[in-house]
Amino acid sequence: MKDGAIYFLGCGNVQMARLDANDVPMGYDDPINCTRLELNVDTDTKEVKSKMRDTCGQILASATRINDTTVAMTFNGTSPSLFANVFLGDLVDITDAGGSKSGEEVTAHAGKWSRVSTPGSGISSVVVKDHTDATTYVDNTDYALDATSGLIKPLDGGAINDGDVLHVDYAYGAMTGSKITGATRPLVNVAIIFSGKNVFDDSQAAVEILKASLRPSSPVDFLSDDPQELQFEGKMITPAGKSWPFEVR
Repeated sequence: MKDGAIYFLGCGNVQMARLDANDVPMGYDDPINCTRLELNVDTDTKEVKSKMRDTCGQILASATRINDTTVAMTFNGTSPSLFANVFLGDLVDITDAGGSKSGEEVTAHAGKWSRVSTPGSGISSVVVKDHTDATTYVDNTDYALDATSGLIKPLDGGAINDGDVLHVDYAYGAMTGSKITGATRPLVNVAIIFSGKNVFDDSQAAVEILKASLRPSSPVDFLSDDPQELQFEGKMITPAGKSWPFEVR
C-alpha cells in the first residue's frame, strides 16, 4: 500500500496453496472469484483498577494481549481444489481408459435398484443373465436399466425374483479428471495470497497469509437454485522461523 492518507476499496486475485508437513506451499491454484477476504486480529485487555480511597475506580495498570488472528473467505466460483478444501478431503486423479466386464454378480432386490461396480461415465451393451448363464433377461420386461448411473431394477411380472444373483455383462466409458475423497482431514493448512489494487487510486495492495488452518463455514447445496458459494474460516498461525502470521503490503 502507498504511504499517506487513503480511501480503500479493494479488488484482486485470491489464491491458495496447501502446505506440506514443513509448511512449504505445494503450488498455488489459479485465482477463483473471491467476494470476501476478511482478516481480524482479536485482543483482550486486562486492567488493574484502584480500590484505594483517593483513586478508587481509576486504572492503575493496563495490558492488551492478542488473543487470535482469523481469516474468513467467500468464493462464488469454484474448482476441484476448492471443493477438496471445503470438504476437508483430498483430490485424487482419475484415469480410466474404459473397458468391459463379463459376468459381474449383482443381487436383485424387488422394487429397488442395484448398482454395478464400475459405472464409470455410463454403461452400455448391457446383457443380464441368471447365475447359471442359461437365461438371458429382457430389458424393459424383466428389468429396468439406468445406464448413466449403472443401475438395474427387476420389474414386477418379470422373470427376476427378489434375491436372485444376476450375471451382468457391460461396457463402460473412459473417465478422466479427478475425484474428492471427502472428510479425510480434520483440518486443511494453506498459504493464501491476495494480489490486488485500490480501486480509488489504482495503487497496488497485497496480502500474504503464511499459514492458515481452514475449515468450511457453510454447507454445500448441490441442488441450490442460486450459484454455489463456498465459505471458509480459520485461524492464522505463525509458522516456525517467523514472528508474524500474515503481511499486508
